[in-house]
Amino acid sequence: MRMLEALAAASAPLSVSDLGAAIGVDQPRASRLVQQGVAHGFVRREADPDDARRTRIALTDDCLLYTSPSPRDVEE
Repeated sequence: MRMLEALAAASAPLSVSDLGAAIGVDQPRASRLVQQGVAHGFVRREADPDDARRTRIALTDDCLLYTSPSPRDVEE
């Protein structure tokens, strides 16, 4: 859940290393979490336009529906 919250709070997709730093895990653990997230359809990998060797991790549109605050949550 921390991974999804970190991605939802980020202003742009994160690298696996940046995601790991955001949630307090090392890069290998972050990579495994991303693999699980991709398998469940929560996150997607996309090419980093600045560095072809890296991928960035972003929430899928379906997952955004679950992680975005509802209008009721914003009012409280």
